[in-house]
Parts: sequence; C-alpha cells; structure tokens
Amino acid sequence: YVISNILKDPIEEYKEPEINSNKVAMAGRLCAQKNFTPLLDQLKKSNTTEIEVSIAGEGGLRTYLEKEYEELIKNSTLTLKGNIKNIDSFFSNSSIFCFPSLWEGYPNCLVEALRMGLPIVTSKRMKYLTEFVENNVNGLILEDHNFLIEIKKLIVDKERLKYMSLQSHKKYIALCKRNPVQDWIKLIESNYK
Repeated sequence: YVISNILKDPIEEYKEPEINSNKVAMAGRLCAQKNFTPLLDQLKKSNTTEIEVSIAGEGGLRTYLEKEYEELIKNSTLTLKGNIKNIDSFFSNSSIFCFPSLWEGYPNCLVEALRMGLPIVTSKRMKYLTEFVENNVNGLILEDHNFLIEIKKLIVDKERLKYMSLQSHKKYIALCKRNPVQDWIKLIESNYK
C-alpha cells in the first residue's frame, strides 16, 4: 500500500519549462541507486555536445563522477550542481527530466519534475509508476541503453515536448488530489480493527 507524500501546491497557472533548451535534468543523491551512469556513459562514448546534463544532488559518488566524466564536465556537457536550494528553478531551466533509478519508493524528485511540467525519460524498471509516467503520454519508458538516442530525438521534437510537458503538469494535478493524511488515518485504523 503506497501513501503519497504531502505535496507542494500546484503551480497556479501552467508554465511551460524551457522546452527550447537542450538541457536534461537529473536529481537525487549521488549514489548507485540513482543510476546516473548509463546516460553519462552514453554521452562519454558518443562525444556529443547536442545535450547538456545537469545533476542536482550530493553524495558519496561525487569524486568518482568528477573523475570518470572529467571531459564531459570540461566541455560543459555535464554539470554537477551539488545540493541546490530551489529545485523549481533548477527544473524550469530544463527541457527533460531523466529518471534512471534502479528502484524507488515514492519518487520525490520525479514528483518535483512533474510539478514543473517536465517530460520524463525513465527506465523500464519504473514502468509500474503509471500515476507518474506513461509511455508516450508524458514521457518515455526505455531500456537504459536507449536513453541518449531517444533523448536526442525527443529534444528536437518541440511539439511532442510541449504535449508531454502539459501531460506531466496534469499528472501533478492528479497527484495533488490525494490526501496522504487521510490515507495514513485509514491505514492505521484498519490495523486496529
């Protein structure tokens, strides 16, 4: 039984994120679970500068990422932002949110990306998260080895990005209709009957 977290209020009026940018946002602890390396490895191998990846978050893998992807950082294809104060601003400057986690409970950073109307690119491991992401509706659900090629296709398809952005915003609105406090009360009461 999944109980949602308490969410920020939706943005009053839908505002499209920076669809015309080539920026892909990622967020979370810099740890193995968040699985940032498939996209970064693909970027490193391809030597492309068509997209820029920014990662918000801090953790034990920072030194490894800085060393392993030193060239991507030098040519500004990769930026490790560290902990940031304003996640809304971070997401609103991107055109896509890439979410490659190995596993998740309630995916807070995914929800925050939806709040800002970002189209989502995620792994097939997350296909069960249909209340957050639906393939070809508000994002793409892919095998990890297809991240870069599909992101490059999506980032130039501005009409598709706009459609997916609006759908992500609608997903957030739907998530906000849940009442986590009431869900906790029901769960606790059901265990005492």
